[in-house]
Amino acid sequence: MAEIDWAGSWATSTAYTASDPRQAVGNNGSSYVCILSHTSGSSNQPGVGASWTSYWEVIAEKGTDGIGAGDMLGANNLSDLANAATARTNLGVAIGSDVQAHTAVLDGTEQSFTTALKNKLDGVESGADVTDTANVTAAGALMDSEVDADIKTLSLPANTTISSFGASLIDDAAASNARTTLGLGNVDNTSDANKPVSTPQQAALVSRAGDTLTGRLVSASGATTGNNGIATATALLGEYEVQNNGTGAAMMAFHRGGAFAGYFGLDTDNLWKVGGWSHGAAAYKLWHEGTLATIGQAEAEAGTATTERAWTAQRVKQAIDALGSSPLERIGPVQVASNSASINFTNLPTNYFALLLRGRYILPSVNTASLVWRSSVNNGVSWESGGSDYRNAAGGFATNGTANNSFSNGTNAGLVMQTMVSSAGGDGAFEAIIYDAPVTRRTRFSFRSAYERNGGFYDTYQAGCSTRVATTAINGLQLFMNSGLIATGEFILFGISTA
Repeated sequence: MAEIDWAGSWATSTAYTASDPRQAVGNNGSSYVCILSHTSGSSNQPGVGASWTSYWEVIAEKGTDGIGAGDMLGANNLSDLANAATARTNLGVAIGSDVQAHTAVLDGTEQSFTTALKNKLDGVESGADVTDTANVTAAGALMDSEVDADIKTLSLPANTTISSFGASLIDDAAASNARTTLGLGNVDNTSDANKPVSTPQQAALVSRAGDTLTGRLVSASGATTGNNGIATATALLGEYEVQNNGTGAAMMAFHRGGAFAGYFGLDTDNLWKVGGWSHGAAAYKLWHEGTLATIGQAEAEAGTATTERAWTAQRVKQAIDALGSSPLERIGPVQVASNSASINFTNLPTNYFALLLRGRYILPSVNTASLVWRSSVNNGVSWESGGSDYRNAAGGFATNGTANNSFSNGTNAGLVMQTMVSSAGGDGAFEAIIYDAPVTRRTRFSFRSAYERNGGFYDTYQAGCSTRVATTAINGLQLFMNSGLIATGEFILFGISTA
């Protein structure tokens, strides 16, 4: 025989099983047992659904309600109620409304809750708390948090007495009364910033004038300046103020003990200055945008005014331009020889009166080589080196007591300016002027040079000139050694203007 498992009242969307033990439910006063496992829904609700007989079998069917009146009517009986709460309601013993629920407190209660007790409780305010500060204060007591810890632990001897003064102090109703009792009636809680300085204190402070302050004197950050910058017309700002005495300067002294000292401030002419003391009887202005006017173009170009002015780069250039061009202007960079076959100058300018060529630290790579010059008409593509291209004349003088004057005429492939030895001799230098290079006339080349020969035994001075036979303009100059290379040397070309 299969067992039955009572599952209570039927409920929808619930899984019911027909396996052993089969589940049984109650619905509308009748009891049913599951004969086919399923999930409940409206179509298989026991005794109601269209296909309920495929899933359920009646165990006990609800009978017909009796007629007449009384407690045993279907509406009042207990036989087919769904739960105990409904039964208690039918019997008039609903917990909370008809009867009080059972508690252990009620088991221990032996007294009745009288009307007098109810009235007493009705007189207590809603949310009353015996530890509420307002209630405690109203009762003339103190909260525990208001009592000093030392007083809590204070233990007075049995014979302790309170003097009449102490009693009056305790009885004072306010702090102001207590201050009067204590003889402190003039003491109040004025903030430090607002405490006045007494007349004796002020006199004492004044008498300290001239004292030395040790340590740092620091002003409260932005105490008066606030968010203002220096460019403000508002008066009496700043953390410190130095005032003059009478009509003198408003100044401060700076002193490096035993070393140097001076003053800084606003002088009697309202200009910022430094000076005095170690500077002597002198004051030096601090120039700035407010004290210097910018010089004008006319004044800058004239160059005669003595008034102090501020200068801009534009005015400086205008003043320089007004002076005119220098008669000697460098053309290109310095050319440095280092075992060089030649030194060439090309693209010679055409706007100069003459050209000046200078050389120094000149040495040949082989003994008794000579430094020679020649010209070009095509910017150095080729150089004029014919045997009759130049007419030369030269003279020389040797020191150390021996004169050696010479003069020569003739044509050559270039002008010999120096004849030197490299290993035993010292270096040489020269200066040459080239006339009429850019015009259709004969170009003339004059020079003077000095060099050492034979280990410095002879200091030789040589001078000479050369004329280019052709009359066409030239645009290139070349320096070279007639044998070997230019071992060392520095060469620079200048233009001589007509200004």
